[in-house]
Amino acid sequence: LLFDADWAACRAEYGDLARPELMRRTPTQRRYDAFIELFTHIDPTTLGHTGITGTTGTGTADDTDPGQDTPSDEDRGQDRGEDRPDGPVDTVVNIVIDLRTFLTGLDQLLGRHLQRDVRSPFGPARAFSHTLDGVLIDPRDAVLAALYAKTRLVVVDDLGRPTQMTSTSRLFRGRIRDAVLMTSVRCTHTGCLRPSTEGDIDHLTPHTHGGPTHVCNGGPACRHHNIWRYLTGAITRLTDHGYWTTHHPDGTNIAPPD
Repeated sequence: LLFDADWAACRAEYGDLARPELMRRTPTQRRYDAFIELFTHIDPTTLGHTGITGTTGTGTADDTDPGQDTPSDEDRGQDRGEDRPDGPVDTVVNIVIDLRTFLTGLDQLLGRHLQRDVRSPFGPARAFSHTLDGVLIDPRDAVLAALYAKTRLVVVDDLGRPTQMTSTSRLFRGRIRDAVLMTSVRCTHTGCLRPSTEGDIDHLTPHTHGGPTHVCNGGPACRHHNIWRYLTGAITRLTDHGYWTTHHPDGTNIAPPD
């Protein structure tokens, strides 16, 4: 369809001298435009950049070819954009990757460690990064996909069989993450000066305990103190006076006010 439109435009401009290399788009450019239109799920005839234009005229009914079929009301409704999809189609690609491979891919992506993750290719402890159909995925590509898309954590047993799975909406992303970052410019652990933008956003009441992924249940913390809270069971809260406090599981404030 895109080729026909470009070729028609080329013939109109060059006449009998028209040839494929004179077309305004290369085959690669046409494939890219078709790819974009596929994912945006928009009728290509409505996009000006495709080179596909409708014909308009000012003639009367007498100019109509008597042998041409008259469009029905349904066809006219489709031309006006009725009954078209409301938006792009959500594309779902599941990438299955173990935690160690994910962290190795993250280190490689950041250039921190370039060591290979050497493990046995057999058994539950094997390294893997692939789609549900077994298509191998580079760990760095899996990390990039996780940064952009939604992530679920899967708990497996000793044989590698999934036993529990989290929701895809448990991470603080986008506007919710930005809103949580506005609650503190530093790590919320008393005495820690690491900027909140360099840390993590986690649930104050853990998601596994029913804590929602809402702004009121999120708090920034550096990686060290975020892990420390998880391991010790410490509780962090924002007081009514706007101060962050952290308590041990027994309720003891780790830094009581003077």
